[in-house]
Parts: sequence; structure tokens; C-alpha cells
Amino acid sequence: MTAVRFVRAFLRSLTERESRDIFAVLFLLIVGGTLFDSAVEGWSLMDALNF
Repeated sequence: MTAVRFVRAFLRSLTERESRDIFAVLFLLIVGGTLFDSAVEGWSLMDALNF
């Protein structure tokens, strides 16, 4: 029940511009950090994502 409410609230928040911007920035930070650690440190993508 709680997980369903969380998913609904998350999906509802995506309709708001400010929330979409925050999620986009978070996504870009995670992807950018993963790619950077993978390239510079020589880690696999899974290791870099986990770090």
C-alpha cells in the first residue's frame, strides 16, 4: 500500500516543472559521475555506479 502511494506521488510530481528539473539534474549527476569514474579510474560501469 505504501509503495503504491509513493509511486503515485512520484509520478504526480513529474508533472510539475520544478520537480522535473530536480530529477533531471540528479540523473545527470549520477550518469556523469558514473561515466567519469569509469573512464578516469578504470572501473566497470557497475563499480562506478555503486561508488
